[in-house]
Amino acid sequence: MTTKLPCSRCGALILPATAARTGGLCMPCSSDPEGGRRKRLEATSTAELLRQLDDAVHRAIEAAAIDAVATLASERIYGFFLLHYIFQSCRAAVLTEARRERSKQNEQKWSPVDCGYYFYREDLFEEPNRLLSPLEGRGQEEQVARIFVRAMLHVRRNVITNPRIVLSVMDYTEGPGVPFFAYAELFNDAETLARLRAELYPGSHWDYLDLERSRVPKLSDGGLAGGA
Repeated sequence: MTTKLPCSRCGALILPATAARTGGLCMPCSSDPEGGRRKRLEATSTAELLRQLDDAVHRAIEAAAIDAVATLASERIYGFFLLHYIFQSCRAAVLTEARRERSKQNEQKWSPVDCGYYFYREDLFEEPNRLLSPLEGRGQEEQVARIFVRAMLHVRRNVITNPRIVLSVMDYTEGPGVPFFAYAELFNDAETLARLRAELYPGSHWDYLDLERSRVPKLSDGGLAGGA
């Protein structure tokens, strides 16, 4: 029995001979790469879309974290976030002391004008971003949030293990300048979070580490352990 391979764009199973002819694509994706794939994704079940998104987000954020640690270590990383506009896009953000020191707003640590690498290795997130749009309107906000959090827990446990580097998920859905730090207590110890609060630019307007403000209901670590 011939083992079929997944299409490299949409995940549909195809024969090895087809993959060899099309460079790993199914015939619809090969003949109409974007249009065909978009229609196929829209017709894909919610459970399958979530499975693909889970895998894509994990791979993207892990790769971005590994690259950041290797490339930006000399800049003294102090923050690594997964920021998102839900159902539109997700990206990595890296904050470093050197980047901040070169900024005109260098005194405003942890503020939205912190001048970090807010679109770090954006190329790594093309696949998860393609998968977000077809999920809109399917009532999957909490499931997508679980995917983001599980991916960042993986980064904390396996890539960025230094407890002094703050990890978080940032929800930009309300619009630029009003980010919500979500689930920070899952990725950081109490001492790290207390230090972060102490370093915030003075004034309650800048206190973005409000753990109760996430648009998505807070989820326990145990509730995130299972599949989406």
